[in-house]
Amino acid sequence: MILQSNDPILANKNTNDIAPEFDLGIEYKGPFKLGASVKHLGFFGNWETDRPAISVWTYISSRFNIVDDVSIEPCLSYIARDNIHYGEGGAIFYFLKTKRPYKYNDKFWVGAMYATHGQFTTLAGMHFTPKMRLGYSFTYGVGNIASLSKAGTHELFFSWQFDPLFYKDAKCW
Repeated sequence: MILQSNDPILANKNTNDIAPEFDLGIEYKGPFKLGASVKHLGFFGNWETDRPAISVWTYISSRFNIVDDVSIEPCLSYIARDNIHYGEGGAIFYFLKTKRPYKYNDKFWVGAMYATHGQFTTLAGMHFTPKMRLGYSFTYGVGNIASLSKAGTHELFFSWQFDPLFYKDAKCW
């Protein structure tokens, strides 16, 4: 069962294809994190026939220490793409602190998320430096969307955090 019958990625295409794309986001970090991103800004396929709809993702989370080397970050997010809107909730556990001098100096993380439209995701990753991380996630459909993929979806991601463009320490009044 296809939830969005006019999805250009699935129309007349092998669903095992690789489709690289470009996304952009911004995040506020303070006592909590608040962020937003836009997906599918740059798509490296056939622009006229295969380009997926632009989607917006917003989220909020906060982090709490459990013990010295372990903290938890519960999070909520909202995703909108065309007429599809859904929420996600879950938590990420961070552990094995390093001696690097930055606020959250955890080496590894693992977590789980559930989306209201019937997806369960697990993820894991590690920080190589304070600004560079590598991770992996696996998403599996449950309920009505379980028949879409028996193998689930695998995602490998790389993240690099840039220094602020204008202010080193931005202050809000």
